[in-house]
Amino acid sequence: MRAEGLRVEDPLALSPDTVAEVTKKLADITDGQEKLRALRDFLYVKADRPFEYAPHVTLTAQAAYEQRRGDCMAFSMLYASLARALGL
Repeated sequence: MRAEGLRVEDPLALSPDTVAEVTKKLADITDGQEKLRALRDFLYVKADRPFEYAPHVTLTAQAAYEQRRGDCMAFSMLYASLARALGL
């Protein structure tokens, strides 16, 4: 019988470096709605490597940020995690 459960990586976890990078990029925006739009634009358009949709590639938030690709689930986890980290 197993003494402890299966260890699973938190799919919403982001590294402190990722949070710091995005926070720095969006630091000048104070309005919450504007910051959400700016976050979307940063991920899709204004990043050095824009996020690319990749069907059936479900990644954690951190992996999606690092690889700049993933399916709708990966993007949703990434966007929600970053929004939370930004206090939104």
